[in-house]
Amino acid sequence: MGREFMKKLLLIAGILVLSTSLMGASAKDAKEGTVKVKAKVVQLLKIETTAVDFGILVPGENKYSETSGKIFVNGTPNELINLELKDKSGEYKIVKSFEPHYIVELKTNEGNAANEKMDSSLTIMAVGEGNNDISSGAINIGEKGKLEFNIEGTVNAVANQVAGEYEGVLYVRAKYN
Repeated sequence: MGREFMKKLLLIAGILVLSTSLMGASAKDAKEGTVKVKAKVVQLLKIETTAVDFGILVPGENKYSETSGKIFVNGTPNELINLELKDKSGEYKIVKSFEPHYIVELKTNEGNAANEKMDSSLTIMAVGEGNNDISSGAINIGEKGKLEFNIEGTVNAVANQVAGEYEGVLYVRAKYN
């Protein structure tokens, strides 16, 4: 039994030596790489706006805006931004085209009655960035870090529209893409 035990012990020792030399060979062939970690700090975006003004309407009149509203966005030059608008639908939508109309409800008093509300239909247009392809939703803020948009549209006062001052809001936000 001593001889059998010695054979097994010798076999185990051989396996141990072989596995150690194999592991040592693979450790010698180990390769190393690097992962770059980076960040880019940009200026805070600044948004300023002016009002769309339809002026004075009489009941039954459909009118185009007398004064265009404006959106001014300032940030880091040549960076891409997303411009998002929220209208009566209640959801922010990324501007991907200057074609869609945004519906803004104007109200007077409490705006409870149908004739105390009017829907305006607004479009947005870029000023001075005519070749800026925005189909992906990404808009280049330009070399000066400034973008300007005009907002114009129409509103319709129904025949029994209540007299008063009407107001509504088109929400706008911008973020770096």
